[in-house]
Amino acid sequence: CHKLSSLSIEMKGEFYDTEIAAYIIDPTKTDYNIEEMFTELSLCVSAQPLPKLVENQLEIISSRNQSELLYNVEFPLLKVLYEMECFGFKIDKDELSSFSVKLGERIKSLEESIYFMAGEEFNINSTKQLGKLLFEDMGLPVIKTTKTGYSTDSAVLEKLRGKHDIIDCIIEYRHLAKLKSTYTDAFLPLLDSENRIHSTLKQTVTQTGRISSAEPNLQNIPMRMELGRRIRKVFVPGEDCVFMDADYSQIELR
Repeated sequence: CHKLSSLSIEMKGEFYDTEIAAYIIDPTKTDYNIEEMFTELSLCVSAQPLPKLVENQLEIISSRNQSELLYNVEFPLLKVLYEMECFGFKIDKDELSSFSVKLGERIKSLEESIYFMAGEEFNINSTKQLGKLLFEDMGLPVIKTTKTGYSTDSAVLEKLRGKHDIIDCIIEYRHLAKLKSTYTDAFLPLLDSENRIHSTLKQTVTQTGRISSAEPNLQNIPMRMELGRRIRKVFVPGEDCVFMDADYSQIELR
């Protein structure tokens, strides 16, 4: 997509999108496969089903007074999102790389502390090995079990806070390891020659009409902790530009 943008290719002319039309008709679905649309309408694949599908969709949308929503909101938005995907989101590569290194150093330090308190080296990411260490070797109280053994999920670790210093180290280790693998290490290979990330912006996922981001997800970067906020700071606006944030203010609840 961004390659097309670099060639100054622009979307023009009339177009129609069956997925967006199907989304307007039923925004609760998780998938808008065109073959399923044909099946739902009992259309024969060999009998020019696409014009029939479009005709059927437009009849439903018109009967619900949603034609303006389709043509004046959703279809124009499709072009905007295409241009945004092509343009991409600028990243401060040096800052991202530096932060990744610092995360790695802190994770390594936490590993050494955990091994020292445990009295041995083990796979911290292994639920089985961690459970054995905490509840058998160290004798900490068992909070929850699963079919395969001891639970060491985040809720369990939170309840074990204060029982032993190793717990705080494990919680921080997990948090930093996730930040590094999910964001800093994942973003770097995705940068193009201009240090931009080209996320996929989807308009047919949420029932409320909120846009979702994927490959990578740029809408789920944590911000409650300082380290999460620092990841957000690696995104930089263009010259003489600023980032603007707008929120629906709990529209789902309203």
